[in-house]
Amino acid sequence: MRQTKSYLFLAVVLLLISVWYQHITYGDEKYERIVDSDGKGYYAYLPAIFIYHDLSFGFYFKEENKEIRRYFDERFLTQLGDKTVIKTYCGEALLMLPFFASGCIFQYFIAGHTTGFEPTVQFFICLGALFYLCLGLLALHKLLRSFGFSDKVAFHTSLGLCLGTNLLTYAVFYPTMSHVYSFSMIACFIYLVCKFKQKPESNAWLLLFLLFAIIILIRPVNGVLIVFPLILITREILSFLKNHFRLTIVAVSLFVAVISIQPLLNYIQCRELFPWSYGDEGFYWSHPEYLKVLFSFRNGMFIYSPVLWLVIPGFALLFFRDKLFFLATFITLLLSFYFIAAWWNWSSEPALGNRSCIDWYAFFALPLAVIISQKSKLLKYLSSGILFLAVSLNGVFTWQYLRDIIHPDGMTKEKFKYVFLKTSKAYYGCLGNGNEESFLPAEEAPFFNYSSVGSSLNNITVFNDSVRNRMIITIENNSGILKPMKAVVRLQRLEKEFKACTDAFVFFDYLDKNGNLYYRENLRINDIPRQQLNVWKSFEYTFVMPALKSADDKLIFSIDNSQGRQFEIKDLQVSLFHFAKR
Repeated sequence: MRQTKSYLFLAVVLLLISVWYQHITYGDEKYERIVDSDGKGYYAYLPAIFIYHDLSFGFYFKEENKEIRRYFDERFLTQLGDKTVIKTYCGEALLMLPFFASGCIFQYFIAGHTTGFEPTVQFFICLGALFYLCLGLLALHKLLRSFGFSDKVAFHTSLGLCLGTNLLTYAVFYPTMSHVYSFSMIACFIYLVCKFKQKPESNAWLLLFLLFAIIILIRPVNGVLIVFPLILITREILSFLKNHFRLTIVAVSLFVAVISIQPLLNYIQCRELFPWSYGDEGFYWSHPEYLKVLFSFRNGMFIYSPVLWLVIPGFALLFFRDKLFFLATFITLLLSFYFIAAWWNWSSEPALGNRSCIDWYAFFALPLAVIISQKSKLLKYLSSGILFLAVSLNGVFTWQYLRDIIHPDGMTKEKFKYVFLKTSKAYYGCLGNGNEESFLPAEEAPFFNYSSVGSSLNNITVFNDSVRNRMIITIENNSGILKPMKAVVRLQRLEKEFKACTDAFVFFDYLDKNGNLYYRENLRINDIPRQQLNVWKSFEYTFVMPALKSADDKLIFSIDNSQGRQFEIKDLQVSLFHFAKR
């Protein structure tokens, strides 16, 4: 009971932080920015099924619903013949449902109507995310207590995983993203597996099947979690099956019933039970980026979740404490991180740290507790000091990310060093995003190429207050740009004043036949502000771009100088590539 009160108190504190952040950031729009980013896709099931009764998601684009248009993006829909299917899975929506329903009912009593997106409804969604966060932390607390750790160690470990990692960011500030839900369900699953190992019970058996189904519904690749109980409790499972065959039939039926929700929704959308809803996105099975996922400045897990450094020696000590648990954990993490590292977007950008790793943080609780519980005074003070510093540093990282000091795309060692521990307004939005990475490799030869390389002074384009936007190239339409493509832009730039190119961009604009902009790709010319003036510096930018919608549309490359700063560009090269076939 005492630990439950502690986690409820944590939830209240985090809710107050969320309210404060919403207030200072969005003003009158507070709690209208909760359904955002990938959360738009996960959340979309709820209004589609319970309010608009439209699993084609066409209701977002109707004129009478224009006020909710901001809460959806066509990128979540994958074309399959003459049908579409939403790329996200329904597990998170299933967990959100009680809070969505509560918010809608509350809104209905206030106004007599709900769109499913009012601030009241989105506030309840925030409550839901914090509920699942605390449920996961409470499960970890109980797990650690079952291993003999004290209440104090269990609480500090759970609190450290929350406040010392990017779990904090995605539970409090991005509550419609899937990660806190996966974290919570996996934490509960691990606890039940260990509880079942100590005392096999019917309730735990049924709950394990239910939880595993929900975990798969949230993110199917997380089904690799099945390896953990198969290693840890093989004997217990075989023994239980001999005496509880009928109960197992019920448990399997429950699993199948829950897991069938997704194929049913898929069939309603596109007449296929198991479509690949992610289009051209996929895995590089033979080239997993393990080291980058863990240690890269481009969202490496250990870089942006500093408390996890304590886990490394913790795993070494765990090996001697419980070899079987260590083996089950190590193999499960190795396989789960393989899926993360082999995914085309291994960095999970845009993000603070590798957000895909958050799902698996529950496995770090035991090795972290092993370190925190050391009896040696020296080790105890050392681990406590590191834990305090890690939590403090993560607080700085979180603030930097929310204020666009740490950029969500393409961080590098140079960028990280430039903004390390910087929190003032002078550093807000100071970094440029990074080059994009494609899943499919590009063909060697471009299908379009433009170059102005040369030594003539006529090759230099001067930008200043009177030249704010210079249209450089209108790319002639052909069959090549009616397919997804990779663009590579190379140029040299010279700044005549500090930060001249900080707010200057290279653009690819997609215009329809009436000249209306419907899509834009852009990268800031400067990745970080540089003090050197009147010096030529070379830059290369990579874009992964969708196809034009129609042969009547235009693709235009331009350089934007909206702030009217003084700089020069020369040796411009623009190349467009098709993607190689799989």
